[in-house]
Amino acid sequence: MRVETKFLGYTGNLMQLSNVLLVFLVNIIGTITIICYSFIMATFFLILYVYVKRKIKRVKQLVSNMNIHVDILENIETLDVGKPFFSTFWIFLGIAVSFLIFPVNIAVVSCLFLAISDVLANLVGKKFGKHKLMGRKTFEGTLAFLISAFAIAFIFFQSNIAIVGAVGATLFELLPSVKPFDKLKKIHILDDNFLIPVGSSFLMWLALNKILFGI
Repeated sequence: MRVETKFLGYTGNLMQLSNVLLVFLVNIIGTITIICYSFIMATFFLILYVYVKRKIKRVKQLVSNMNIHVDILENIETLDVGKPFFSTFWIFLGIAVSFLIFPVNIAVVSCLFLAISDVLANLVGKKFGKHKLMGRKTFEGTLAFLISAFAIAFIFFQSNIAIVGAVGATLFELLPSVKPFDKLKKIHILDDNFLIPVGSSFLMWLALNKILFGI
């Protein structure tokens, strides 16, 4: 079961990285195409999530009725097979909403936060993370997110806007791990894959329009 869990965990990261190409193609295929594609993909993965959850529920009932060894039943209970599908739903929904509501340059940066910084934070946290912040989040992973997010934003914006975007994205990445929000994350209502692009886009939009602290 550990192998399957790791595999399912990496699928979300791979999907995030694949969206780098989608973001860079915005000038070629246009924002409308990205928005439509992202909404379609979000719908597809939501349907897939519901389908998989129903199948797993039937397997649980079958195993329970067959009185199979309790360890097998416990492993099935703890393995959330549908999680990566629902996380991917949030990824595409976040991309769609960002490009739908905010200017293209802001949407591109916020989606790169998700595609690059979030994946980098996950990898650094797993490999080098020794100091826990909250939940599964580590200081090392969070720092990697913050630095990479600032570097990405600084390519497109001035330093003050880049700071707002990077810090905001980092906080939104941590939010689902903060109590009591972690309970919403467990039932897939709150997800950083949506909060990072949409939340950081909103903050950068406020900063660019000098609404946020007069920046």
